[in-house]
Amino acid sequence: MMNCVVQDVDNIEKMKKVKLARDVKAILYARLDSNSGKGMNEGWLVGDGEAYYIKEKDAIDHAIEAGYATLDEAVEDDYIYWSEWEDEEEYEYLEFNGNMYEIEIIDKM
Repeated sequence: MMNCVVQDVDNIEKMKKVKLARDVKAILYARLDSNSGKGMNEGWLVGDGEAYYIKEKDAIDHAIEAGYATLDEAVEDDYIYWSEWEDEEEYEYLEFNGNMYEIEIIDKM
């Protein structure tokens, strides 16, 4: 994965709009699925970010491997839970023309 430094969230949004206008695919994601590496803005979160899963089956498998009988048991124990990332400041990845880039948001001075 290559790194891409972006000055601020406003610039990301402007770049996204410009590139989409030219039929170039650019999508922002908050997290990456731990199994597939695909971008995600909602899904299963393990602990404090130990792992992320788009598919419920992957979350079930992880919970069972961690010693839980069911996904529900792991959720009740606050080991794993469903989350949605809607705040653009949480975006950490940019998929651009089929390639995934990690982005770093640099605060304005």
